[in-house]
Amino acid sequence: MARTAIRTTVRAAVRTTLHTTGRVLVRTVVVPVLDQLDLDAVVARVDVDAVAARLDLDAAADRVDVRRIADRVDIDAIVARIDLVALTEQVLREIDLGRIVRETGGGMAEETVDAFRVQAMHADRLVNRATDRLLRRDGRNHAPP
Repeated sequence: MARTAIRTTVRAAVRTTLHTTGRVLVRTVVVPVLDQLDLDAVVARVDVDAVAARLDLDAAADRVDVRRIADRVDIDAIVARIDLVALTEQVLREIDLGRIVRETGGGMAEETVDAFRVQAMHADRLVNRATDRLLRRDGRNHAPP
């Protein structure tokens, strides 16, 4: 039991000595060396592309809390910065509204004329059948349209 107590005491003393020695070394050696270092020159020697190649961007993206970011976005401030009049004018220029109206109107007019033609054809058939009945014809003399 006495050996265990001695070992514990020695270990504690060694830890304390190492801790104190380490603090003294940092103050007397490391801090002055760091004060003398030109960090800009050190950083300039770093291969940033190599560092970036080692990054796991998927893991970093997995740690991003998108909802938290979205909660911090001030939508009203963003909307207030938008020039809606200029945006509307730009959209109208881009879509060429006049061309769309012309094309749509032409298509509608064409469809309307086609519908009138079909109705006229039906009306002609109706008149032909009525005439055939009045004149007591069997209607076989007329070729189908």
